[in-house]
Amino acid sequence: MLASGGWEAQDTNRQRNSGVERGMARQQVDDPRDEPTVRDRLIAGARDVLQGAGIADLTVRKVATAAGRSTMCVYTKFGNRRGMVEAVYESVLDDLVAEITPPAGSRPDALVEGWALALRDWSMRYPEPYRLVFDYPLGQFEVSDDVRIAAIDRVVAVPAEQIGAERAHRVWATCHGLLALERAYGARKPAWSGSPSLLAYYRSTLRDLLEDR
Repeated sequence: MLASGGWEAQDTNRQRNSGVERGMARQQVDDPRDEPTVRDRLIAGARDVLQGAGIADLTVRKVATAAGRSTMCVYTKFGNRRGMVEAVYESVLDDLVAEITPPAGSRPDALVEGWALALRDWSMRYPEPYRLVFDYPLGQFEVSDDVRIAAIDRVVAVPAEQIGAERAHRVWATCHGLLALERAYGARKPAWSGSPSLLAYYRSTLRDLLEDR
């Protein structure tokens, strides 16, 4: 049987251990390794500029301001504007590929249709990032066209696993062209289209391609 001092000592030890556990939990939550790096913050700032103001405003000064950093910080992390744009490009592309990759388990045509609809949805939500990846002349940033070719290959690799590379590139080229039309027309319905909307036209054209009609 414990004396009263024994109970008090046990309570003290329990409180001490509890404090240690809370401290360890706090260290796990506040682990600096989980916090965004300076480079991450700069890329996030650049993406804010890209989405909010547009590609033309992707300057070192505006990105530094958006990230709350100095222009010297941008040069230190990326070397120059080209390096900064390449990093933003890669970040945007990673997000795009993640969003357009459908879950496995459906038949190939259904997976490709899901990919194409996800591509359209992403392009409508993020028009400037989409334009940076696929349309904007990268030479303006002294970025090689090989970067874009590699990006298209990554995007097309998703349907290519289901229907083959050549057919997947044909589907991709058609989708990309239709998305350009939809951005140009906006909410207006083209007189030449028999579909009730450009989205309906997008869907029907996609199905025709997948059925090889």
